[in-house]
Amino acid sequence: MKKTTKWGIWITALLPLLVAALAWSRLPDTIPIHWGLDGQPNGWAGRSMIFLLGSIGLIITVILMVAERIDPKRENIEKRQGIYEILMILMNLMTLALVGMTVTEALHPGTLDVGKVVTLIVGILFAVLGNYIPKVKQNYTFGMRTSWALADENNWRYTNRIGGILLFAAGILLIIASFLLSSAWLMVLVLGVVIVFTAGTYLASYLYYRAHK
Repeated sequence: MKKTTKWGIWITALLPLLVAALAWSRLPDTIPIHWGLDGQPNGWAGRSMIFLLGSIGLIITVILMVAERIDPKRENIEKRQGIYEILMILMNLMTLALVGMTVTEALHPGTLDVGKVVTLIVGILFAVLGNYIPKVKQNYTFGMRTSWALADENNWRYTNRIGGILLFAAGILLIIASFLLSSAWLMVLVLGVVIVFTAGTYLASYLYYRAHK
């Protein structure tokens, strides 16, 4: 991992905590932490929860770095290190967006359509990951890690290519839908897209296994 990239990962991991610290004194005693299908908050917690939300990216970064070091196929991750780094930075930026959204809604309720914002963020994440996943070599940490793909490198390439296409298509669909549908329909769409993507990827991997065993 390049030193500049490593600094970028840690900076983006700590940014959400910095935002949380700067906003904490201005937050009300309780802040919204969950929203219903109608886009309205239906769950609250003490304002200190903002620090837990802000630490999500940092926690994920540490977990991914540890997972990379102990992965039996670590050399394959190192061959595509840039993709792994993008994943960590994306997770951190998503945490930053989550903290920013929570702070905004705590200080100025109703400013954001939370359902649309969340769907847009998830759509961007899916589209970016869908573009990079087909390039990932076989490993136990990142990618479409079905049992059949982990047992066969050819299956891995096929599964991750199909999974990448499905994930990219799902991302584009969610991005477009975030501007067109109501929050209630968007939450249903996100759930449906995740189910279809997961089922489609596993089915593709299994069918390849059956065809080549």
